[in-house]
Amino acid sequence: MDTELLSKQVRVLHLEDNENDHLLVVELLRADGLRCEFTLARSREEFSTALANGRFDLIISDFSLPSYDGLSALSVARQHYDETPFIFFSGTIGEDVAVESLKNGAADYVLKQRPTRLIAAVRRALRNAGEREKLRHAQNALRESEERFRVVSRATDDVVWEWDVQKRRVVLSANFKTAFGDKLDMTADEWFDLIHADDRQRVVGGVSSLLATGGSVWWSEHRLRRDDGSYAFVFDRASVIYHAGRPQRMIGVTIDMSRSKAAEEKIHEQAALLDKARDAIIVTTMDNKISYWNQGASRIYGWTEKEALGSNILELLFHEAAPAQFAAVNKALQATGEWTGEAREFNKSGEQVVVQARATLIRDDNGRPKSILRIKTDITEQKKLEEQFLRSQRLESLGALVSGIAHDLNNTLVP
Repeated sequence: MDTELLSKQVRVLHLEDNENDHLLVVELLRADGLRCEFTLARSREEFSTALANGRFDLIISDFSLPSYDGLSALSVARQHYDETPFIFFSGTIGEDVAVESLKNGAADYVLKQRPTRLIAAVRRALRNAGEREKLRHAQNALRESEERFRVVSRATDDVVWEWDVQKRRVVLSANFKTAFGDKLDMTADEWFDLIHADDRQRVVGGVSSLLATGGSVWWSEHRLRRDDGSYAFVFDRASVIYHAGRPQRMIGVTIDMSRSKAAEEKIHEQAALLDKARDAIIVTTMDNKISYWNQGASRIYGWTEKEALGSNILELLFHEAAPAQFAAVNKALQATGEWTGEAREFNKSGEQVVVQARATLIRDDNGRPKSILRIKTDITEQKKLEEQFLRSQRLESLGALVSGIAHDLNNTLVP
């Protein structure tokens, strides 16, 4: 007897008016190792009551009773529990009637003259019922899975897909139509063919390697062909389901990253342009922590982006005079949102740097101050030239003054 059948208790409803025949069935099944719980029904009323009050794993019935017959009992049983196996155990059933009973849903029939056949019939009926139960659970799980598949696909723009690895078929959610085409059931080769030629080998190789090594999670960024021939940047992520060590299915989601990819590229382009600027462009939080530092700032001050990010701008660029100047800057920012002026700061080497600075207060969507944008132009050399020019002018003026005094003295001394 199968281990699974031996381990469970089998609830048996026995329709039989002969006590000895009932005891025979009890002893036959128990001798075979089955753990049976019997309910005996001797008439139509007892049989109907038993069906109404409990569920059974097996029904065994005589064919001919004084006021009832087996075919009527079979019909009633089918109305209550269509999946419960029904076996005739009778001494009067004819072959034609037996065949008719099988057509009407009986699992088997056994003549009382050959009682040992009942054991094999019960084994087979319970085994088949167990397989049908497993199949029913699998079908219910599949329906639930498909329903979740549909619900998820309706609730998101992301494409949900399932790849049957053994059959090499890919099924995709309905929202795949929006961008990539109407074909929602395709072969694995057709699916891989949608991947850009420059990405295909990498993606297919990654999937193959994952399945070969028993991996459970796969992800990839690649380009997928749209219905109009253009390509979308997508992020794919999937989990692998194994059975007996063999990959059976991959279930995943495809996210169209084209817009975010374009936005990311635009940000990179803008950042590259900012890095090409000769001016220092610095963004600080409201507590003076540096959150952005371009290459222009590195050229002017000497600190790299890595060194500057997260540092306090007061400690990085200023000495003792910083708090007083910063107080004036913050007051102007709070009042007008902007400040423009000249500042004397220090670079990494400790040398003074003179900058023409402009600070702008950045607010969030709710109008609250979020950060400060600072743009600074290095005017150190310009200041030096101005000072040299002023010094030269002062020397020229002094020379003219001395020359005039000497001339006047000379005129005075001549007489």
